[in-house]
Amino acid sequence: MELVSPYGVAAEGMPASYGLLYFAEVTELGELPPFEMEARELFESIPDCLTYPDIQPQLMNKVFSWLA
Repeated sequence: MELVSPYGVAAEGMPASYGLLYFAEVTELGELPPFEMEARELFESIPDCLTYPDIQPQLMNKVFSWLA
């Protein structure tokens, strides 16, 4: 894993939240343990249904810039 960038998110009336954005090249996917996520999917592009649609595309753009 390689560190791409620290980031922060602030919304009106909410405390700021900070995190670190990493990039990892996945070469193999193993079995998921029974206590983990129900499923995983691979996409050719950013999916339409995101958990944080205002933030995740910006983080992906940061990774794309970092890769270039």
